[in-house]
Amino acid sequence: MKTIYKRTTQKDQELAEAAVPYLKKAIAETGSSSENIEITVKNSGETIEVPKKAYKLLVEILEQMEHGNSITLVPGDSDLTTQQAADIINMSRPYLVKLLEEGKIPFTLTGSHRRVKLTDIVAYKNSLKLNGKNNCSTSTGFLRTTVGKAEMMKNLHKLKEAIHISYVRNH
Repeated sequence: MKTIYKRTTQKDQELAEAAVPYLKKAIAETGSSSENIEITVKNSGETIEVPKKAYKLLVEILEQMEHGNSITLVPGDSDLTTQQAADIINMSRPYLVKLLEEGKIPFTLTGSHRRVKLTDIVAYKNSLKLNGKNNCSTSTGFLRTTVGKAEMMKNLHKLKEAIHISYVRNH
């Protein structure tokens, strides 16, 4: 499994912010008639054709970068270590191992090491969402975004206000 992870820099954010509107415009202009999108590479002048779903993934990645979020790409059919799986669903590794041993998430043993399919982790995370237990990070297929520090602080401030409002109304 090859995992690509790099922290989003301020320059990355600025470049992504400038690119996203143009990329979205290209998707809108192609409509639903085409399954592929042609891209012209500026440096070589060559035109290449890419699947529309790959192009949309690029737009999604850039939208996350535009907001300062870091990106992790993991192939959808990957076997994960318990630490990788725990990171994706935002919980401790020991708690994940407990869930594995209770049979709540399927796993296999490779020697003495537990391995978890990404698809099983995503399914478990989606079941948490259906039960109202939402986390700060989201998984869609093989894209994971992590909330940036500024956004996390803003959300914590909103939560603090909501708790205060709830406390005042109850008393």
